[in-house]
Amino acid sequence: MLVFVPIAVGLEFTAPESHTLIFVSACLAIIPLAGWLGHAT
Repeated sequence: MLVFVPIAVGLEFTAPESHTLIFVSACLAIIPLAGWLGHAT
């Protein structure tokens, strides 16, 4: 799921009008990052 991090950033620059797609890809990118933060703390 970490592949969604660069996808979200790329969509922000290439398709800034597609807010829903950017939001969904950013949400999918946060899931593994939240797990890493949970293990780190």
